[in-house]
Amino acid sequence: MVNWEFFDNMTPEKIDELIEKLMNGEEVVASRGATITSWKEAERVLAGFPDGRADEGPSAGHASCLGRRIAAERGWSAPDPNNLPAPEPKEESK
Repeated sequence: MVNWEFFDNMTPEKIDELIEKLMNGEEVVASRGATITSWKEAERVLAGFPDGRADEGPSAGHASCLGRRIAAERGWSAPDPNNLPAPEPKEESK
């Protein structure tokens, strides 16, 4: 993760390339998320100033999309939040 943007399937070689690009001021695009900004620009966002890039780039990686497709093919779904089993009672400590 760089400036809270995700980089999927990283290898040591890919990390070296990423660091080299960042050090040379080249544009770096996250596999899920926005183009990486300078630290100065990131600081502004952390301070609460919007940069207008919240929806830039994809938000799900290949593995997430594959999981969603498999679930759809097999008819799987998340439990109904209105019909969940009651939690087991906690044992009282003595």
